[in-house]
Amino acid sequence: MDKTHGPITPEFRELMNRTARALDEGFKGAGFVLLLFDTDASRANYISNRDRATMLVAMKELIARFEGRGQETDTRQ
Repeated sequence: MDKTHGPITPEFRELMNRTARALDEGFKGAGFVLLLFDTDASRANYISNRDRATMLVAMKELIARFEGRGQETDTRQ
């Protein structure tokens, strides 16, 4: 069985769903992704309140910034 793809690991499913509902309510619908991974990073579980394509774009942009490849935009006034 491929451990890198598939639904949320059964032992985390209910807690991740409850947590996602609380995040969605608490952040008033702002986009989020909750990422949970094994210590050796062989398996990651995620849940998001956005569609997969939107979540992937956001995560790629975040990784690019972490790696120093992204453009920082200061929107503070």
